[in-house]
Amino acid sequence: MFSLDLRLATISRRAGLTAAGAILLWGTLALSVSAQTGAASGDQAGTAPAPQTTDKPAAPAKASKKKPAAKPAPPAKAPVSAKTDSKMAMMNRRVVLVFLPDAKEGAGDTLGDIVTGVEQSRLAASGLYRTVYFLPSLSTVKRALTEQTLSAQDVKAPYDITKVKRLAQLTGYSLAVVTSVDDYQYDADKKQVSLIMSAQLIDTSGETPKIVSAGESAKSPDKTPAGATEASLAEQTARDLTETLMTVLLKPPSKTPRPATAPPVAAPEKKDAGDAKP
Repeated sequence: MFSLDLRLATISRRAGLTAAGAILLWGTLALSVSAQTGAASGDQAGTAPAPQTTDKPAAPAKASKKKPAAKPAPPAKAPVSAKTDSKMAMMNRRVVLVFLPDAKEGAGDTLGDIVTGVEQSRLAASGLYRTVYFLPSLSTVKRALTEQTLSAQDVKAPYDITKVKRLAQLTGYSLAVVTSVDDYQYDADKKQVSLIMSAQLIDTSGETPKIVSAGESAKSPDKTPAGATEASLAEQTARDLTETLMTVLLKPPSKTPRPATAPPVAAPEKKDAGDAKP
């Protein structure tokens, strides 16, 4: 604006204009310049290029890969209880048919119950066997008696090997324990009981029965316990003696050691004829 005023003053002096004419000229030029400036500003504003956006077009969304559904886990097996384990182990044991002992006269019927009780207890404790007490009332035996394929004498003691094998086949139990009280003595003066017993574990599963036998004798203590009677002494002696017999019957068979073989003797070396001294 200052340079414009200077140029107008110079033009007025050169044209010889009066002050009033100079002012009029200055106003006209100022309006003209203002109009041109406004027009130029409008043109610039109107022709200004539209701002370019730098936004890029959105990329197409990628299709998400679905993972294959996981296979359902197989149902967990129910844990086997200790009770079930014990029952299965019991079912796998062989059954032993336990016969009432053949008690000699004077031994008393009570000894039979004592002996068979110890036998069944020891067989069960071994972890290898279950027991069935032989009675004529067993279903298969009772049927055979009714059909008269068995006689009353066949189901009574003494039980020899032929009778035991037949009854074992009939009941379906191939193992049997047979016991006999071979001798019974009671010394009233000493208050002492003497017993001789024998027992057999018989396996009839094969063509030829396998028999493990044991026989022992025992006496009640020399010093009779206070209040002891013949019956109590006989029962305790029979119990101890049966324990001894069952230990023998249940003893695992010993393995026969192989005979030691002597090492082979080396043959003597032959000398060449050239090596012999003259």
